[in-house]
Amino acid sequence: MLCWKGACAMPVIEEPFFLEQAGRALFGRNWQTELADALYVSDRSVRRWKKQGSIPQMVRGGLRMLLRRRLIRIQELLDERH
Repeated sequence: MLCWKGACAMPVIEEPFFLEQAGRALFGRNWQTELADALYVSDRSVRRWKKQGSIPQMVRGGLRMLLRRRLIRIQELLDERH
């Protein structure tokens, strides 16, 4: 969190496509609502971040964690097939 003269704000990352690409990869067509549930935020927040083209750094970390978990699960399924 960044603070200056008593005002604090979460750092944001300007990545207009990362949020939507990650959301679609994780949840498909209804990604905004499902992503909001997974991140414990409102779907209005997700829509706002998409519109603004920036997301809080903490949210980016959460997205990366969700993507890693999905990737690990997919790898486990692929390994079971051998």
